Amino acid sequence: MRRLKYISWVCLAPLSIISMVAIPSKTLSGQQRLLAGSDKYKSKLYLDSAILLYKRYTIIVKKHNDSPGEDITVITKASKKCSIIDIPEAYSAQYFSGLKQNKVVIDAGTGNLRRNFIYDLKKDRLVDSIYHVLGAIKICNQRLYYLAMMSDSRIKKMNLPVCSNPGMELSGYVEYAYYNFITRKTRPTGKYECLN
Repeated sequence: MRRLKYISWVCLAPLSIISMVAIPSKTLSGQQRLLAGSDKYKSKLYLDSAILLYKRYTIIVKKHNDSPGEDITVITKASKKCSIIDIPEAYSAQYFSGLKQNKVVIDAGTGNLRRNFIYDLKKDRLVDSIYHVLGAIKICNQRLYYLAMMSDSRIKKMNLPVCSNPGMELSGYVEYAYYNFITRKTRPTGKYECLN
């Protein structure tokens, strides 16, 4: 319940008040944490939150106090419309990963096999999700590149040799793939690696 009160207040408060909520620990860009290729922004970092200022949006990210994940609130600058981004409950550990035009990328999960949710700010809803292996992921042009576990049927179709290590948490083939922000389709690239 505390989370909803916080978000409701954030959506109703003017941005000048929001920036005075906490004492800044430092002001710098959080580029290391966000996806390479995301839209450019300026940020103010606080003890438990960050305000990211984009050309058309202000994004407020606040760490959960008692569990993994973040609250993500987006304010559209032109209309002052407030969007509270929430992913399905099974993936309660959500993390803001980046913005590309009007699409927010949210990383969900706490393990090596994760899920990215795509939130469309114009439609004000989640539009897609993709499973990926924690690791190399970036935005290039209108595509989100990531590593995906290959299905057994795809491995068989490609006639690949056995690749597994029973002692590892995650082993097998991964394939480089991409999600197209415009067409909303995913495609494998044909390039793969053996995790073992």
